[in-house]
Amino acid sequence: MKTPPERTKRSIGFAFGDEWIAHDDFTIDGPLPITWQRTYRSFFAANDERGELGARWITPYTTRIDIVDSKLVYHDAEGRSLDYPLLAAGSAHDDLAEDLTLLRLDDRWLTLTRGHTLLEAYERHGNVFRLAFIKDRAGNQVTLDYGEQGRLYRLITPHAQVAFRHDAHGRIIEIAHHNAQGERLGTLATYEYDRDNDLIAAADRYGNRREYRYRDHLVTRYTDRTGRGVNLEWRGTSPTAKCVREYADDGSDEVRLAWHPDFRMVSVTDALGNVTHHYYDVKGFSFRVIHPDGSEEWMYRDANDNLVQFIHRDGTVEHLSYDARGNFVRHQRADGSVVEMAYDEKAQLVRVTDPLGHPWLREYDDAGNVVAQIDPLGRKTEFAYDGKGLVTQIKDAKGGAKSLKYDEAGRLTSYTDCSGKTTQWTYDEQGRLVATKDPAGGTTTFRYGVNGQLVELVSPAGREQLSYDAEGRLLTRTDPLSRVTRYGYDAAGRINIRTDALGQVLSYRYDRLGRLVALTDPNHATYAFQYDAAGRLIEEIDFDGKATRYAYDEASSRLESVDEEGLVVRMSHDRGGRLSGRSVEDQEERFAYDPLGRLIEASNRHSRIHRFFDPVGNLVREHHAYDVFGERRSFVWHHDYDELGNRIRTVRPDGHTIDWLTYGSGHVHGMMLDGKELVQIERDDLHRETLRTLASKVDQRTVYDPAGRLLQRTVQRANAPAPLAERRYRYDGAGQLTQIEDSRRGLTDYRYDPVGRLIESIGPAGKERFAFDPASNIVDPGHPETARPATRSSPVRPESTLPAEVPKVLGNLLKRYAGQRFEYDARGNLVHRMSPAGEQHYEWDAFNRLRAARVEEASRRSASRYYYDALGRRIAKEVDGERTTFGWDDDRLAYESETQGSTHYVYEADSFVPLAQYVSAPVAGIETPARTEADRYTPEDDPLQRVPERVGEAHAFYYHCDQIGTPLLMTDELGDVVWEASYKAWGEAREVIARASKAAGITPRNLLRFQGQQVDGETGLHYNRHRYYDPASGRFVSKDPIGLDGGINVYQYAPNPVQWVDPLGLSKRCPCDCPAGTIDPSQVHFMQSSAKNVTGDYTVLGNAQGLRDGTLDPNILKTKIWKDGTGKLWTLDHRRLAAFKLARKCMPYQMASQKEIDNQMWKMSTKNGGTSIRLKMEDGQSMTVE
Repeated sequence: MKTPPERTKRSIGFAFGDEWIAHDDFTIDGPLPITWQRTYRSFFAANDERGELGARWITPYTTRIDIVDSKLVYHDAEGRSLDYPLLAAGSAHDDLAEDLTLLRLDDRWLTLTRGHTLLEAYERHGNVFRLAFIKDRAGNQVTLDYGEQGRLYRLITPHAQVAFRHDAHGRIIEIAHHNAQGERLGTLATYEYDRDNDLIAAADRYGNRREYRYRDHLVTRYTDRTGRGVNLEWRGTSPTAKCVREYADDGSDEVRLAWHPDFRMVSVTDALGNVTHHYYDVKGFSFRVIHPDGSEEWMYRDANDNLVQFIHRDGTVEHLSYDARGNFVRHQRADGSVVEMAYDEKAQLVRVTDPLGHPWLREYDDAGNVVAQIDPLGRKTEFAYDGKGLVTQIKDAKGGAKSLKYDEAGRLTSYTDCSGKTTQWTYDEQGRLVATKDPAGGTTTFRYGVNGQLVELVSPAGREQLSYDAEGRLLTRTDPLSRVTRYGYDAAGRINIRTDALGQVLSYRYDRLGRLVALTDPNHATYAFQYDAAGRLIEEIDFDGKATRYAYDEASSRLESVDEEGLVVRMSHDRGGRLSGRSVEDQEERFAYDPLGRLIEASNRHSRIHRFFDPVGNLVREHHAYDVFGERRSFVWHHDYDELGNRIRTVRPDGHTIDWLTYGSGHVHGMMLDGKELVQIERDDLHRETLRTLASKVDQRTVYDPAGRLLQRTVQRANAPAPLAERRYRYDGAGQLTQIEDSRRGLTDYRYDPVGRLIESIGPAGKERFAFDPASNIVDPGHPETARPATRSSPVRPESTLPAEVPKVLGNLLKRYAGQRFEYDARGNLVHRMSPAGEQHYEWDAFNRLRAARVEEASRRSASRYYYDALGRRIAKEVDGERTTFGWDDDRLAYESETQGSTHYVYEADSFVPLAQYVSAPVAGIETPARTEADRYTPEDDPLQRVPERVGEAHAFYYHCDQIGTPLLMTDELGDVVWEASYKAWGEAREVIARASKAAGITPRNLLRFQGQQVDGETGLHYNRHRYYDPASGRFVSKDPIGLDGGINVYQYAPNPVQWVDPLGLSKRCPCDCPAGTIDPSQVHFMQSSAKNVTGDYTVLGNAQGLRDGTLDPNILKTKIWKDGTGKLWTLDHRRLAAFKLARKCMPYQMASQKEIDNQMWKMSTKNGGTSIRLKMEDGQSMTVE
């Protein structure tokens, strides 16, 4: 009997009604780790009398093969009893359905191999072959030792032993951990049984208990380690009894199952009465599923149970093919694209041919280790291994060498990059990480509590304390200033309350299916969700009471339209399920993709974007065609990359060339403009910039504190006695910036409330005070105060409280602030601002983009219009007849061009922090070629194929920014300060001074503000890519396009503007380096093209929410990653990476072994270079995670 893949959330099999419970009790690390996972299977009666863990339970180390009559019966780790022929000595049997081979060596020994990766050896004792050892292809082995009565006595590895103690009935009652010398280190697990031979309790090494109840060996209730339970009801009492109902203690997640009496079909009814029908074959595989909305899925399999055809709910079809050995060799996807795989004689994957025909090759050594990977451009990455099969050296495609070292248990202890910089890890006897040491000597230590959970993290940034329940749910988080955030959970273990350090409460409410139906913010406003019978979101009602409704195509079940307060956006999708178009009123956008799923075209009435990639996925050319101001012009970009995929050259549409000089895996050490080196960069052992030398002989030196925070930055001409500018930064125990000492602007002090919101800024220009309501809306604090004398001491105090009687902002729609009044449209967009200076009126398009503004103020009057491409980037504006076009390099503003000239921006690598600008002639582009379908296309005659010719001279200026990347100064090629600005706390320019440059003969200007922002002089608003930001009120003027994914308050910019940024106008982040042992998830790529949202009792979205609100310890989701020969990072844990990407949190990671990588390479199905993954929901819908 093969395990059917279709099961309920709590693991009832749809076909047979069997219950399947898998609980991990412990893992002993090693090159071949020992993972003690207990599996309960309700139909597994073979252990009812002799099971070492009682009836119906089994583990990977208690499997056996029985001789029964004239056959072999293999009792596997999943609780199945599989029949095989009784083999004669020297004969073998291949089971392609299970991907295993049985070999009878002689009368005494029998082996079971799974591919070429794992071998299990069984030794005969009477009519039973019991497991003797497990060995991987590197020779790593776990040996099983048995006592006189045939009971499992020890598991033995070269570095550890696991010992078992039994009761009088032969059942395991205690498992102990011993070192290699046999010395006891502690208890790993204990077990209790009832008189019916049922396991009723299992405790881990910390004493946390799971409990079980039974009737006739059928589980009727089981709990987690906190006593929260799942209940089951059965029809029948035999091992073939069917589980007909399951539900949590609070009645949620209820499922009822009913089987048709005449044919193989089961009806699954959820807690709300929605019914799904599953038709299954004799082996238990579903071949037809009818969803509650009537949509259907069909699955067809071959004789070996391999899926060969999948008809989706929208009618699209996937075809899968296998060779005679069962290897997956061809995948024709729903969009018609084809991926092909080839294998060697050992069934090792040696070639993957992508849908564009590009081959990706792999080479192996005699032990089956991957020793080389070769990409479609012929670039090779090489690997070396130790005797345990652990990768010890990686030679990348540029020749850079990385080395790795491990302890005896196979845990990574050091990693030396190709620049010779080493990171080290230390573990305790239980294999837990206790310390990390970065290449600069910075150390982070981890301490664990009585439950084995992380309770204290001590780093150069301070001490953080945490507490958890026995299931790892976060209960409290205490920061270095002793500020406590608390979390509570409902009877099903879902978070239901979060209380911050001010006592402000965010609460959650769920329906009986465990879906979030309401969020109540600290202002006591509620955000509600409603779902249809298929589980799809059909309505959400914002905190302000405004509704958004969703409709789905009946045939495909894909999102068809979004109704936002009467404005309906209609959507279409291609065969691959990707968004191909959306339209509303008179606006329409179209999108197209290549066979790898990469966006290659996006268009609307004002623009058309074309993107071109090389065989390894690098974007090498872009055409940006604009149709604005009565002209159709195209702007062409060309990009070059090194062997590791780092962009090293860009030819911009004006013909000017930017070159990046890199070392190691891609760290920038210089930048050139048109062949002239403008910037040289020196870096420390952590590859952080410490010295920037400009062509103007100006040096910028940067010093960091032990926590990696900016401590001092000095700008100084070479050999000059005094700096042009110098800034020193001071922080409190929680890492909050408390003081800036600026040689040009004086001393500024900052004060925060207990949840980190800025409530006071005191500088030479005066004091700014801020107050917030409980939902973090900025509100009037009271009367402003006068400036303090420059000699006054720092006012920062440890206590920080909000003013009394702070009014709440209803629905987060700010109506009044600082003498201004605001009005909004039905979709929450600001449409009218009134202030003592006058009025501003705003007009929005159907996609909630600012289309026009009219200003009627005493000091300025204007009328302006704005234009966007299909990606939502602003490409042009017209203000009182003055026209400006904008160019974009991905999401970063690259230039602005007007009739008198253009200003171009160059940023620090992979950043929104400006590095330099150059001023040149207007960017004219070329006239967009007009063609008809009848025209014969000749590439050599296409002007868009040519590299643009350089136009005009480029005059360079250099940026010097503050701690978050806001420009403070600009210097010219002579080292003179030609532009400088001072700002109010929330980014409004207090004073801007621009001076004529003697070197260039012009007066530069700078419109960049906070990262990703460009100030509009006509309105004072800052364009922030996806939205507009108002620095006068410290918030956005429209809702977040990504909704609650950007935060509970959809108008909030950040808790404070001196350490947080939001370059895209979507989600705030603190631009701090991730601490040792963690990584920014945006740097890691997906191997798979899709993954399911649900895994066991958890979901990706639920984990993301837990990471975001702090209820889930990130260390529980430590993610395994690996680096390919180009330096690109990939994950083996796709759901975990997706959760961290959604949460935008630093991700704890562990480098995967080459063996682990090899075992997972079949998952390499990404269509877009791993930049995103489609997350498949339970309702058949999907969302993209980038």
